Amino acid sequence: MGKISRQAKSEFRQLPLILAKFLGGMMAVVGLSAAVFLATRPPVPAGGIQVLFVLLGVSGIVVFILSSRALAKRKADAAYEGLDARDSVRLSVLSWMLFLVVVALFLGIVLFLTR
Repeated sequence: MGKISRQAKSEFRQLPLILAKFLGGMMAVVGLSAAVFLATRPPVPAGGIQVLFVLLGVSGIVVFILSSRALAKRKADAAYEGLDARDSVRLSVLSWMLFLVVVALFLGIVLFLTR
């Protein structure tokens, strides 16, 4: 029972960083998708609204990267400590691939809706 409680505590400590990583990914998707949507609309809106959405997207990418690095540093869970370098790289590549797939899907949807 002790190992299970340690593992649960470890995962609860990682939960804020996982949620921050998710939030950063969603900020990037929403911000950059909205910037593309506004840029492709026939009457381009005046003002800096596009810049605000681009900044939202870029800040989302920064939050995603910082959360990812903080999660990598906080390998308190015994399962994560047992990972070798190859498994660690696989997990990192997987999270980046999922992030890029979600971004591509939203950009594709925005492109499809604006045509």
